[in-house]
Amino acid sequence: MSKVLVVIPTLWRPTLLSTMFGLLSQTVKPYEVIINAAKGGSSVSRNRGALKCEGDVEYILFVDDDAVPKPNWVERTASLLHEYDVVINNVETYGFGLCPLGGNTIGCGYRAEVFRKLGGFDEENTPHWAGDTELAWRAIQKGYSYNFDEEKTIVHIGLARSLESNTKEWIRRGTQYIKKTYPDLWLEYMAQMAGLGSSKALRYFHFLYGVG
Repeated sequence: MSKVLVVIPTLWRPTLLSTMFGLLSQTVKPYEVIINAAKGGSSVSRNRGALKCEGDVEYILFVDDDAVPKPNWVERTASLLHEYDVVINNVETYGFGLCPLGGNTIGCGYRAEVFRKLGGFDEENTPHWAGDTELAWRAIQKGYSYNFDEEKTIVHIGLARSLESNTKEWIRRGTQYIKKTYPDLWLEYMAQMAGLGSSKALRYFHFLYGVG
């Protein structure tokens, strides 16, 4: 089995314990698990966590501290990373799945070499919000292979909140950045969201982004 690093950016929420229990129940155990405090923003935390790995790893998986990976998460994501450069996990969240083009970090994986070549998450333009989407879209734009795994291998048990008090401002800045930088992907993303056919999904999308 390939060496897999799991990175968890954390706000030290009580749900972190459930995340850890989920990792202990994996059919294939990761090579290393790094929990990194989310100081300076989630993008910074994920990048620092990925850099802390002791030894060579082939795949880097990310999961949030308010999400619980199902037992096959590591094994299935690593298997898909044999074929793809980027794998985005589908998630049981808010009563519906995620948009295929969303690029979420509630659960996802990158080939370590690809993650390093991309330079990791954008700490300057998307430090708190939309960093997951930005990195995934940057990978697509650069020609790396992208896979959205339809099977829901993560259960989201809480709504993540920024360390900053001005959360809405970070949402606005991150959203505006990815809309401006990746206009074609943004339009495709909007079309996918509209096609979900779930009024609950659309209401949540409007709540987050203030658009649509």
